[in-house]
Amino acid sequence: MSSDTLRGRNQSGIDGIIAVGWTFSSRLRAGIGWAQWSSGLGAGRQTWITSYDILAYYYPFAHAPFFLEAAVGSVDYLVVHAAGERADSVYFSGSAWGPTIAVGWDASLGSMFSLRPRLSYVYGPPRSLHSPDGTLIASAWTQHVLSLDLGFVMHPPDSR
Repeated sequence: MSSDTLRGRNQSGIDGIIAVGWTFSSRLRAGIGWAQWSSGLGAGRQTWITSYDILAYYYPFAHAPFFLEAAVGSVDYLVVHAAGERADSVYFSGSAWGPTIAVGWDASLGSMFSLRPRLSYVYGPPRSLHSPDGTLIASAWTQHVLSLDLGFVMHPPDSR
């Protein structure tokens, strides 16, 4: 992850994704999803980026597992003090609509399951960041997240 506040430095972290979708044809799928990126686990100061997306998957080659993904949705940015699994205080936050693009591969694990390596890029468009009392912390702030994920996917029997 990189951002205006990191000033040329990158920050690594972990993420999780949950999505559900529909198959329209052997080449087109769509869905909705939630993704959470965090700069770490446990207690202390953390950066959280959460997105709620409308997803589209395109499989350019008939009966091949390679796919292109495009998404758009709300992207929330927070810097928090975490106490275990939840934030007990927010230092500053901001929200905006932003795009995600990705490429991936559905490696079949039988008729209903696949292992999905996926490389994605999320752009957090310019927004204002505010403290919990509403004080403006930064304006025209952006972030960029490049993520390599490994997912486990369940496909309904008639979707392949």
